[in-house]
Amino acid sequence: MLLLTTLITTNAMIFDCHFYNASNVVDENIFYVCEATVTQTDNERVLEKVHGAHHKGRNNQDVDGLIVQNQTLMKIPLKIDKFFPHLQFVQLENTSLEMISLGDFKQLPNLRYFKAVNNKLTHLDDNSFK
Repeated sequence: MLLLTTLITTNAMIFDCHFYNASNVVDENIFYVCEATVTQTDNERVLEKVHGAHHKGRNNQDVDGLIVQNQTLMKIPLKIDKFFPHLQFVQLENTSLEMISLGDFKQLPNLRYFKAVNNKLTHLDDNSFK
């Protein structure tokens, strides 16, 4: 009997989060933050999993801040809202971010603060921040 097996690989982006509370100097809000280490294959930009130990009584629904720094993330990941539906703050620092598309922020209806520092932005769609 011949048994054939197929190895299925998926292109996936995974966030390994360190969760903590952080204050916002603009309006003194306290954010529950995921500071993410990004694991990805083949530059796929769809977020498929989130790992990390939450504070007691907290879960992904409570996360309202996302920080990614000093990693390669050329585009804003898609399906962030599947894991963090209440994001208000996103900081992408030194990530080699190259473009921001019109649809990137549609998945983040509660977004109030976006910070992109030390990136390689070459493309910004018209009305991206509407």
